[in-house]
Amino acid sequence: KEEIENIWPDREFSVLLDDSVQDMNIPLFWEFNFTGQGIKVAILDTGINKNHPMLEGKVILEKDFSKSISTNDGLGHGTHIAGIVAGNGQYKGVAPDVQILNGKVLSDSGFGRESYIINGINWAVENNADIISLSLGGPYPEINSPISNALRDAIDNGVVVVAASGNCGNGCPSSSCRGYTGVTTPGNTEEIITVGAVDDNKNI
Repeated sequence: KEEIENIWPDREFSVLLDDSVQDMNIPLFWEFNFTGQGIKVAILDTGINKNHPMLEGKVILEKDFSKSISTNDGLGHGTHIAGIVAGNGQYKGVAPDVQILNGKVLSDSGFGRESYIINGINWAVENNADIISLSLGGPYPEINSPISNALRDAIDNGVVVVAASGNCGNGCPSSSCRGYTGVTTPGNTEEIITVGAVDDNKNI
């Protein structure tokens, strides 16, 4: 008989989006040949349009965990994030020479269950991702949730994890978030790199 350690609800997560990388001074890094050559980035999001002109040839592996009909991006969020990371065309992403693993963990409406994301994390580790990108979050305060523990396991396997801090600095805009304020899960996982943003006027 198996022992059960914990039972958690299969909570809902949604997309989080940044609009600009102009203030990051990335061309300076390109001059020193920091372009992402030889690096695999797993983007766990709404899928990726791998035929986008900026992303052609970038996606080397893909899998759907969201119960969608394909790994394609029906919302645009995952493709946007992939462009920020690895775009190479009319505009360049931060690291235009990286290879992308497309893990679709959120639906075309931008929502997905915690179990979808955990399955995507484990898949990324199994397929030797160097970095996992999570531009998503849920309005939950726990720091030892299943998704956080899955990310700690990924880190123990040598993976760098980057996640969004969320859009709840002044309270989440959605009524379904019940006024949650603060860093969302999984961005509140201490061991990962959590990224916030400023607007065009450099306001947090």
